[in-house]
Amino acid sequence: MTQPLEGKVAAVTGAGRGIGRGIALRLAAEGAKVVVADYGGPVDGAGGPEQDVAQVVANEIIDAGGEAAPSRADVSTMEGGEQIVATAIDHFGRLDAMICCAGILVDGGLLEVSPDAWERAMGVHLRGHFSCARAAAAVMREQGSGTIISFSSSTALAGAGVRVAYATAKAGVIGFALSLAEELEPLGITSNCIVPVGATRMHDIVAQQMGQVGEDDPLPSEQAIGGAMDPANVAPIVAYLLTDEAAAINGQVFGAVGRGVYLLNQREWVRHIHSEGPWTLDALIERVPAELGPDLDHRRVPWPGR
Repeated sequence: MTQPLEGKVAAVTGAGRGIGRGIALRLAAEGAKVVVADYGGPVDGAGGPEQDVAQVVANEIIDAGGEAAPSRADVSTMEGGEQIVATAIDHFGRLDAMICCAGILVDGGLLEVSPDAWERAMGVHLRGHFSCARAAAAVMREQGSGTIISFSSSTALAGAGVRVAYATAKAGVIGFALSLAEELEPLGITSNCIVPVGATRMHDIVAQQMGQVGEDDPLPSEQAIGGAMDPANVAPIVAYLLTDEAAAINGQVFGAVGRGVYLLNQREWVRHIHSEGPWTLDALIERVPAELGPDLDHRRVPWPGR
């Protein structure tokens, strides 16, 4: 029986744990050949690799009868993106999808976050997307087809004052994904973005910092297995975007929350006011709350799971 993704080759960054791992396993189960890319570093990105998690997940896929190749490349370097793509070409001869899940969690608001921590966040999230997408697009252009899937966060939509670097980087990812959609479409390459919600080691760290779990209590990521917050719930929409049936979908932002899939309308101005002459402050004071809405708190942006 033919599997939906048979013959496809996908590279998944951050595939050693959490959401990325769930995606890598699901794509392989649907017939794709997978480059399991993960540097294996700590959750805050401070320091070198700790575990060869890429090899562990690649072994899981192979033991289940699938095809996989590991990569421990550092996506925050341009060489890292090139190495991941080279792994796909060397092992499988092509690359149909680049899925950028790799991420770190950097704490601190504007007045607390260190410049080094800020650079780490930008390096993994923004340069990580750039390095992998650039290397992948060069190959996909020659093939005349391919898809790039970026990963953002609900913090990009509502902010996160205690993690300003993370929220800023994730907001940049959305702009990056939409820019690629416009640029690469004539080359036969699509670009979409996922805003996921799932209990990962990032959630474990936050829960521990806030005292929400005791020393002997199961972590949120452990409690989530099989439930709505299981990171594996993000994988189906990613797999769908790799199917031939989804080949025309481009420039979209999808939310994956529990067993729900959401579409973000990012192009619509929801309300407007107009003046026949130059605006005065008195007119704006009167009309902004009356016509644009008294509720202009950015944290009221509706987002499921937040």
